[in-house]
Amino acid sequence: MDKKDKKGVHWRWVTNFDTQKVCLELAAGVNFSTVFKISELLSYDLHEQPFSTSDAFLYSLFRDKFSYTPFDEEQAFTLAINATIASQYLKPLAAKSWLFHPASSVGIGKVKQGDWVVLKATDEAIYLVLDTDHETSDVILASNRHQISDSRVIFQGQTLKVHNDRLTPTLIELKADQL
Repeated sequence: MDKKDKKGVHWRWVTNFDTQKVCLELAAGVNFSTVFKISELLSYDLHEQPFSTSDAFLYSLFRDKFSYTPFDEEQAFTLAINATIASQYLKPLAAKSWLFHPASSVGIGKVKQGDWVVLKATDEAIYLVLDTDHETSDVILASNRHQISDSRVIFQGQTLKVHNDRLTPTLIELKADQL
């Protein structure tokens, strides 16, 4: 093995046993914590597993998607990593559609993976569609937070499943105040 291979980037998923969260180890001693606990994931080796080529491919797609938004580098990185782990390893989610208002008939349309959508509860927030079928979609919160009710808040990077009749595709260019 030559020196270049020894010094290459070797990201890997590791577990922070104190927080029970999955982290991405970027370099020796440099870990980035995701929003996901190990109990929320399928097919995850408790101690560590490599950041696979499939992970890298998805991460690159998400980074490209977030590069056309007002996110700074740290926010784009954070969302791309959380979207990657959610897409690859998250256990199936139960739909939480009752938390959200049905989409207006004007905005209803077929959504696809990679679409930006709005969900409305107490207020509105922007989500990215991670996966979809004819009835439901897995989405990740792109906005900083989403006030669902007086006592419930969803924070950036959290993922949920909702029925597609709750999603309003947004064709507008995202602005910082929407996030």
